[in-house]
Amino acid sequence: MTPDNALQAAIFNKLSNDATLTALIGSGKVRDFVPESLSPPYVVIGADTLVDASSKTGAMWEATVTVH
Repeated sequence: MTPDNALQAAIFNKLSNDATLTALIGSGKVRDFVPESLSPPYVVIGADTLVDASSKTGAMWEATVTVH
């Protein structure tokens, strides 16, 4: 699994399992793609960017993710 896929999966799992968020928007409303048939409200995990920030001490990534 690539770092960006792992990050997106972790964000998805955290948001999908948040009871307060689910109570506000409903179940199954955290998505990375929103079909036209899905009515608001919903949360969209958008594009991400990764920058290799590795150093002599180990592999690291700097990540930015947009959540709508």
